[in-house]
Amino acid sequence: MSAFDPIPDIERLGYTPREAGFLALVATHSGFFLRRHFNHYLHKEDGGLAHSFLTKALKKKHVQLLPFEQRRFSFSCLLPHSLPPLRNQGVAGPPDQE
Repeated sequence: MSAFDPIPDIERLGYTPREAGFLALVATHSGFFLRRHFNHYLHKEDGGLAHSFLTKALKKKHVQLLPFEQRRFSFSCLLPHSLPPLRNQGVAGPPDQE
């Protein structure tokens, strides 16, 4: 039996491979994330990549902005129902984050 890989399906929604990998990881776990989690996943400091990703995901309505703390926000992953359920598929994150 082969392992389910949601990343190609998420890429077809218009995300880069790194963005798709992050969304698969989030969907596999709690479904919630902070901007800094995306930056950490990419091993980057805060900057344009996170802004571009979040702008795209919010515009596509694949994530929802949630108030977190004063002037800070968390995000909830809202991948389309057309994708197979990711949390029950045993999708693993990158080796350095397992």
